[in-house]
Amino acid sequence: MEEAILSDKITKIPKSAFSNCKSLKHIQLPKNLKIIEHGAFWYCYSLENIIIPEGVKEISESAFYDCYTLKDVIFPNSLEVIGDYAFQDCKGIKEVNFPKNLKTIGEQAFVDCDSLEKIIIPEGVEEINERAFLLCSSLYEVTIEGSPKIDGHAFGGCYSINEVIIKGSPEIDEYAFENCNIVYINSPQ
Repeated sequence: MEEAILSDKITKIPKSAFSNCKSLKHIQLPKNLKIIEHGAFWYCYSLENIIIPEGVKEISESAFYDCYTLKDVIFPNSLEVIGDYAFQDCKGIKEVNFPKNLKTIGEQAFVDCDSLEKIIIPEGVEEINERAFLLCSSLYEVTIEGSPKIDGHAFGGCYSINEVIIKGSPEIDEYAFENCNIVYINSPQ
């Protein structure tokens, strides 16, 4: 199966519903969707893009884990939680636009997303959990607009980071930017 269009009557994608659908390239998610559960799309190696509909508040643990070819992810403004490991090893993602209502970026949520280059953490984010962006080797610029708690190793091993722009007053734990080559920190405060 390369393509799926889901009925708008569906409100959740259950645990492991599409896991290991290795030839799935495109899926149209239902308009009434509220949650994408644990591992719903893990190991969907061919999935290229995903548009998360408005109304979804949570992308659960490992939802898109190991979707190697996933390039484009569009998040709704309603999204509040990106769970642990949600996009781990999604090596094709270059850019992520986090919604303003986002509160939590889970542990290892984007670990090893090799193509991710630039991120803006919006003002509403309260916590960036441990190793959230660990080993994102192409990540070169991070903007933090609010005052989240940034756990240890959140950006560890992101050796391409050369600029961090801090607009708020984040609480930065030890080792949060360990093994980064930060050249410039811009903090207007």
